[in-house]
Amino acid sequence: MNVPKRTTYDICQRVDSANSITKKPDSGRPTKKMPKKKVTSLIADAHGKLCVSLKKLGRKYKIEKKYVSNILKKEGFSRKV
Repeated sequence: MNVPKRTTYDICQRVDSANSITKKPDSGRPTKKMPKKKVTSLIADAHGKLCVSLKKLGRKYKIEKKYVSNILKKEGFSRKV
């Protein structure tokens, strides 16, 4: 099933110690959301400019390039000519 052994052992250990199998809510790394004003500014910077890269936009707004890509995709922005 392509499940790592360690994951299987961790789940078995949680069941043996009478804990829940599922993760607790709000566990893990907290998300950082960009304010709507910054999102509109990011879209304006990317609009109509094919030469600007996701990496440059990420550096400008101090976020990951994947997050830039997700924001642009969510807003329905297309970089095609």
